[in-house]
Amino acid sequence: MGFNYVGVVDGNDFKSLKKALKIAKSSKKPTIIHILTKNGKGYSYAESNKEGLYHGVSPFRIDEGVLENKNKVLFSQAICDSLMELKKNMDIKVIVPAMVDGSKMNDFLNLYPSDLIDVGITEEHAITMATSASLNNNKIFLPIYSTFLQRAYDQLLHDASRHNTNIVLGIDRAGLNPNDGETHQGIYDISYLKTIPNTYITCPSNIDEAYSLLSRSFDYKGIFAIRYAKTYLLDYKKDFKLVDTTKWIYIKKNNNIAVISYGRILNTIKELDLDVTLVNAIIINPIDYSTLNEIAKNNKKIIVYEDVIDEGCLANSIMIYLKENNINIDVVKHNIGNTFAPCGSLDDLDKLYKLDSLSIKEEIEDEIRHLSSR
Repeated sequence: MGFNYVGVVDGNDFKSLKKALKIAKSSKKPTIIHILTKNGKGYSYAESNKEGLYHGVSPFRIDEGVLENKNKVLFSQAICDSLMELKKNMDIKVIVPAMVDGSKMNDFLNLYPSDLIDVGITEEHAITMATSASLNNNKIFLPIYSTFLQRAYDQLLHDASRHNTNIVLGIDRAGLNPNDGETHQGIYDISYLKTIPNTYITCPSNIDEAYSLLSRSFDYKGIFAIRYAKTYLLDYKKDFKLVDTTKWIYIKKNNNIAVISYGRILNTIKELDLDVTLVNAIIINPIDYSTLNEIAKNNKKIIVYEDVIDEGCLANSIMIYLKENNINIDVVKHNIGNTFAPCGSLDDLDKLYKLDSLSIKEEIEDEIRHLSSR
């Protein structure tokens, strides 16, 4: 192919790297530099670790190499546990584009090594391969970071959706994403997935909902997307309870103001225990029109909270439906706007976009007072 090749170069040695780069710079042809690095070079705990614990690290104690969150369970781990529970009675296969550890699929891989295929950093290929496998009557689960799924929009549209075949997407790191850099924010997936026919978009707020969605996802004719945030589950137990996930879920009912949300932000609002109708919009697309009609009939205002961009968000879909059907009710939408979200902790990002508990509480209480004063 006419390429020059330089390697193998010690990637932890600056002199060797500098020499290789000089060779490439002076070359008249395209040059491949083959570099080999040692993970965690200079830090013994990281050098000896083979499980990827120090890739995108959370806080840890330097002297001991102990991760502070090591004993906490990420939502993605609970997804893996649910999948393995279903695997006992269902022949499920997993396709992963490089992030076996990040997606917490290690346990599945260890238990069912022949049923998990890691295709490397090739999200486009992963979608097409999943579609092909599904067309051959395989039940496919494809865990993938929200930000990486963007690369495979073309394959989702022209391969998976056009064939109307079933693939189940586990959209990890959905919504605002802590400490992974601004390019890793999972704030766009709802907007672009809604443009694809035969796509069912959901977002569970706890493991029971996630397990229940997974249990029925493999019978759907089309793309079944399950979004979940990079958050830790409190008091996690492998109970695997089935709940009704075929419609929106009332958390509580009170007249005047209805608050609609889903996933991580819904859990924030639950803790506030405000005097409102609170609805879990576990199905983002298509909208649960029946429940929405009931909400509009029994309340004077709707507030929708989401940690995604404004364009294509659930609130906009709600507003369009209400207008098209001449249903007169005020809708307040609260999201992060059409923007790039910066890197930061979840606490800092939530405060930036006023999605933290204090800001949400103040906004809802202001709306309650405003309605009462009419």
